[in-house]
Amino acid sequence: FMVKDQEWVRVGNESDNIENQESSIGAPAPRANVGACNYKGKIFMFGGHGGLNYARVAFNDLYSFDLETEEWEKIIPNNNPPEGRGGHSVFASDEKIYIYGGWNSEMQYNNVLVFDLETKEYSDPDIYNEVPRWNHCSVLVEAIPTWKFFVFGGECAEYNEGVARTFGQYVNSSCFLDLGTVRWTTFASDAAVYKDIPAAREYSAMTYDERDRRLLVFGGWNNGWFNDLYALNVSKIVGPSYAITASDPALGQLSGNVNLKISGQGFKDANIRVLFTVGQKAVDAPSKQTIEVSGTFVSETELTCVTPNFEAFGPKECVMQLSIANGDLTTTWIPFQYFLNTRANKSLAFGPGLLKDVCVGTPVEFYIIARNDLGENRQSGRDNFEVKVIHKLPIPEDKIDDPDYKQEKQEISCEVTDMDNGQYHCKYIVEDEVDVDVHINFEDDKGKMVPIRGSPYNASFTVRAKGPDNQMTGGAMDKQIKKEQERLQSHMAEMKREIITKDKNLNDVKVLLGVKENVESVQDQTDLITLHIDQLDESLKLFQLHKLSKDSQHKGLVKLSKDWTDLKKIARDTKKEIAPIVAQENDKNKHNIKRLEEEIVQFTQEMKKREFFQYKCGTKTALEKLDGVFDELKGFETKISDYGENAAKFGNPDLIQKAIKDIDTIKITIDNMKVLWDHIDVCTEAFSNFMSTKWVSTAPFEMEDEVKKLMKTLKDMKVDKKANAYVGILEEIKKWLIFLPLIAELADQSMRDRHWDSIREKVGVSFVIDDNLLLRDIYNLNLGQYQEDVEEITDQARQEAKMEKTLAKLDEIWKDVVFEFSPHKDTGVQMIKLSEDNFDMLEENQVSVTSMFSSRYLATFEEKIVYWQKSLASISEIVVVIGEVQRSWSFLENLFIHSEEVKKELPKESVKFISIDKEVKEILTDGFKHQKALDFCVQAYVLPKLEKVQEELTVCEKALNEFMDSKRMAFPRFYFVSP
Repeated sequence: FMVKDQEWVRVGNESDNIENQESSIGAPAPRANVGACNYKGKIFMFGGHGGLNYARVAFNDLYSFDLETEEWEKIIPNNNPPEGRGGHSVFASDEKIYIYGGWNSEMQYNNVLVFDLETKEYSDPDIYNEVPRWNHCSVLVEAIPTWKFFVFGGECAEYNEGVARTFGQYVNSSCFLDLGTVRWTTFASDAAVYKDIPAAREYSAMTYDERDRRLLVFGGWNNGWFNDLYALNVSKIVGPSYAITASDPALGQLSGNVNLKISGQGFKDANIRVLFTVGQKAVDAPSKQTIEVSGTFVSETELTCVTPNFEAFGPKECVMQLSIANGDLTTTWIPFQYFLNTRANKSLAFGPGLLKDVCVGTPVEFYIIARNDLGENRQSGRDNFEVKVIHKLPIPEDKIDDPDYKQEKQEISCEVTDMDNGQYHCKYIVEDEVDVDVHINFEDDKGKMVPIRGSPYNASFTVRAKGPDNQMTGGAMDKQIKKEQERLQSHMAEMKREIITKDKNLNDVKVLLGVKENVESVQDQTDLITLHIDQLDESLKLFQLHKLSKDSQHKGLVKLSKDWTDLKKIARDTKKEIAPIVAQENDKNKHNIKRLEEEIVQFTQEMKKREFFQYKCGTKTALEKLDGVFDELKGFETKISDYGENAAKFGNPDLIQKAIKDIDTIKITIDNMKVLWDHIDVCTEAFSNFMSTKWVSTAPFEMEDEVKKLMKTLKDMKVDKKANAYVGILEEIKKWLIFLPLIAELADQSMRDRHWDSIREKVGVSFVIDDNLLLRDIYNLNLGQYQEDVEEITDQARQEAKMEKTLAKLDEIWKDVVFEFSPHKDTGVQMIKLSEDNFDMLEENQVSVTSMFSSRYLATFEEKIVYWQKSLASISEIVVVIGEVQRSWSFLENLFIHSEEVKKELPKESVKFISIDKEVKEILTDGFKHQKALDFCVQAYVLPKLEKVQEELTVCEKALNEFMDSKRMAFPRFYFVSP
C-alpha cells in the first residue's frame, strides 16, 4: 500500500504468474503463518504452513525480498536448517535472523534459533522461554544498551512424546527477550496486580509507540474475532534513550568528593542527575535511601561527577543510575561500593627506607598501609599520599651561632606506586652517608595534608651496609623485626614492674608519684607502642607472603600483643587502686595552695598601703622600696614552685595557676609603679628646668607641647589611676597646663608697662620685668588663682596693640598724602583734587577709626582716636565741598568776570562775584602752598570759609538763572541755551 498515493500496488513483477503454481520470479511457495521482518532494506521470511495444490507443509526455508530491486532470493544455508514450522515470529539484529516459537504437526517450540547472514549457518544458542508459544504477536524495540524483543498472547502448550496433539491454550501473558543478556522475562501478566489485561487471544497485531514508549496490541481470535486496541507502557523496561554502563572508579570513600568518570550511551548536555541508592537493585524513582548529585557532560558516551557524602548510610554497596533532562531513571545501573575513609592517624608505614644504617647508592623501599576509621587495612587504592625525603645540609661554621640563619634543606625524589590494594610502594635512593627525614602526609577528605602515624620517620645511610639490605625482605628488615620484638618485650616488662604496687609503700609520696607517672606513661605511649606492634605485624605478613617468616617470630608477635593488652589492663587497675591516695594528696595540696592564695591576697592589700603609692614619697625612695618588693616575692615563688610541681605530678596543674597569676599581677603592679615613678622623675626634672628659665628666654608654646607629651605618656600608663602617686603627678601636670597658656599670654609683645602694673595690682606682688626675672618668680605668683583677670589684661593688651598699630599706620599714611593739582586757565591758580585711590583709602581709614570707637579698651588712645576721627572727617568734607566750589566758580567766572552783558544786567551780583573770586583763589592758593591734604584740611578756617563761598556762589547762580528765564520769555531761542 502506497501511503503517499493511497493505492494498493502488487510488487515483485509477478502479475502474469498462474496461481497455485511455482513462481516464475523465484518467490516462495504459497503459505500462511509465516514469520517475517524488515532488515536493512530487505524483507526476510522464514517457514510457514502451506504449499502448492493446497498442501499443508511446514516450511523451513528462508527467503529475502529486496525492497529496492523488488527481487526475491532464496537463501541456502551452509548447514542443516531447523524443522519446519509456522505461527512463529522473526526479527533481525546485528547481521543475524532470530526465529522464535512456532509449531508443526509434531512439535511446538519455545526456543530461539539464529541464522547468521554472514556465515549462512543456523545455530541454537539454547535460549528458551517458559513453554512453547505460537500464533503470538511480537515487535523488536530499540533500547539502550540492548534491544528488547516483546511478545504477547498466542497459544501455549507442552506435549510429551506419545501424547495426542490437540489445540493449545489461548494466553494473554507478555514477555520480552533482552538481546544483551539473552534472557526471557515475563511481565505485566498477573491479573491480581495489573487491571484491564487483554483477554487471551491469538493472531493479534503489535507495534511500538516510540514517543510514549508503549506497546499497542490490536484484535485477535479466541472463538470469535476482536477489534479492541490495548496499550502497555514499557518505559521501565525499554528505558530512556540513555544508559549507564560503567564507572571509574567503582568505589569511593564514605565522605564522598571522589571524581568519577561515567561511561554509557546517549548522553546529552541537559540537567544531568546521578543517583546513588543503597542496595543492589535499580529503582524506578529516588527514595529516602537515594542521594543525587549533578553530572557534567563530556561526550555522548562519557560524563563526570563527584560522589556525594554517604555517611548517613554508612559503608554500603549502592547502585548508580542516571536521569537526563528530567527524564526517567536508567533501567541500566552499575554497582558502587562506599568504604570507610582512610585516616592518617590510623595509617602506617614500614620498611628499610625508614630504618637506620641502610645502604648508600642503592634504591631503598618501604610500604605505606592505608587504614580506615576502624583501623582496618584498605583493600583498594586511589588515596593521595605525599612523601618528602628531606636531607638537612650542614650549617656553615660562620652561621652556627646565628639565630636568624635558616638551615638549608635538600629534597630527594621518592617514587610512590599505588598497588590498588590499600598499599603504596615507595622507593628512593640516597647517594651519600647522611641522615634523612621521611615525611609522609595523607590528603584527608577536607583536602588537608595530614601526617600519618610516626611521620616524620628518620633514616640513615652508610657505605657499610649491603645493597640487598634495602629490599623489603632484606637483611635490614629481618634484623629490625628481631630487634624491635626484643626491645618492645623488654620495655613492656620494665613498665610492668614499675606499675605493679605489690611491695611498694604508696604512703611515700615519691613512690606514689613514681607509680602514677609510670601508669600515665603507659597511657601516653599507647599510640606509639601500638604503631610499633602494627609495623611488626605488617612486616611479618610480608615475610610470610614470601615464605621468609619464622614461627617463633609469629608466636613472639602474638605474645607481644597479649603482653601489651595485659599491660594496659594492669595500668588501668593500678590507676583505680591509687586513685584514693592520689585524691588524698591532691586535697593536701589544694589546702596548701588555698592558704598560699590567702597569704598573697593579704600581701597585696598591705602592699597598696605602702609609701611608694604616695606622691610625697619621692622618686629615689619609691624606687628603692619597689625593688625591695621583688625580694619579698621570692618566698611566695618558692612555695609556688613546690606546690605547683606536686599539683602537676598529681594531675592538677591548674590548681597553682591562680597563685601564679596573683604573683604575676603583683609584679606587673610593681613594674608599672616603677615606670610611673620614672615618669614622675622625668616630669620633675622638666618642671625644674622650666623654673630656672629666665623670663626673657621663656618659650611657652614649646614648653606646653612638652607638658602635653608628659600628660599623654602618663595617661597611657597601665597603672592604678586612683593611686596617690598618679593623682599627684597628674595634678602637677594639670597646673602647668593651666600656667603655661597664661605665660604665653603674658609673653605676648603687646604687653606694656601699664599692663604689667595691672598684673602686679591683681596679685598684690611687686616685681620687675628684667633679665633677672625667672619663670619660677612668675609661677610663684599663683596666676592660676587669677586666670580670668590675667586673660582680661592680656586681651586688653592685644586689643590696644592693634589700636596702636592702626593709629601708627594712619600717621604714616597721611603724612605723605598730597593733593593733585591742575592749572586753571591762565590765572596761575591751581585746582585741588584728591586722587580716587586716596579717597578710597580715606573711606577705609574712617571705617577703622569708627571700629576703634566700639572697643571697650578705647580709653588709652581715646584722644588720638578722636583726633583722627575729626581729621579724616574734615578731609572727607573739604574734598567734597572744594570740588563743588571749584565747579561752580569756574563756570560763573566766565559770565560775571568776562561777560559785559552779565555785568550790565546783574551789576550787584557781578560786584559780589569779584569778592567771591578773590576768596576762592586765596583758598586754592593756600591749598597749593600746603600740598599735603592733612595739613591743609585740619586748618580751622578752611571748611567754614568754603561753605560760605559755596553759599554765595549759589546766590550768584540763582540770579543768573532768573536773568536767563527773563530772556527766554522775550526770545524763545533762549530756551535752547543751557543754564
